[in-house]
Amino acid sequence: MIKLVSSHPLNHMFQNTIHIYFSIKFSYASTHEIGKIITSLKTKKNSHDSDKISVKIQIWSNPFFISPPTYICNKCLELGIFPYRLKFSIVKPVFKTRDL
Repeated sequence: MIKLVSSHPLNHMFQNTIHIYFSIKFSYASTHEIGKIITSLKTKKNSHDSDKISVKIQIWSNPFFISPPTYICNKCLELGIFPYRLKFSIVKPVFKTRDL
């Protein structure tokens, strides 16, 4: 642990917040919860994930392939690490007609 001088501003933060983290407990996500999240996704025209799988296909195949996303979510909670590949998004602006 870091030893800080008593007048240092971080000393107050460490003393008052170190006990909060021990009370946080995560429960594992169930396949039912992940399935509800996947089926609630909006199906837009060009929506897809990083592997180019459309949202419609993910919703249709949800009952058959629900275990891998559930496993990944539970590992993220267990390890406290979010996969690097899932941190990216592609945003494409769509031109709409101008209001006159």
